Amino acid sequence: ASLCPRYMATSVLDQEISEAQAVQKIKETFQRLDQDGNGVISRFELRQVLTIIAKSSEDLTEEDIDQCMMEADKNGNGVIEYAEFVDWLTRPAASVQHSD
Repeated sequence: ASLCPRYMATSVLDQEISEAQAVQKIKETFQRLDQDGNGVISRFELRQVLTIIAKSSEDLTEEDIDQCMMEADKNGNGVIEYAEFVDWLTRPAASVQHSD
């Protein structure tokens, strides 16, 4: 199973909250991750936050980052746009499961 949405959703949506609160929290999280304010999350920005969430860069491989980008960047343009980010965090976990 992929660690990406699990890490992200756990850190973003960590308690029972209303849909409006969840939308606001996702928007705020996206804005924090988009460190340069250009409206998208780059691979570099994603790596920085996942390293923090994973607590240790040794736990996070380049393959993990590639997997996260592949799962989130649905149009394949190399960055995660807001709509892709929302979809990535809110899609059922079953749709991002991978067998090893």
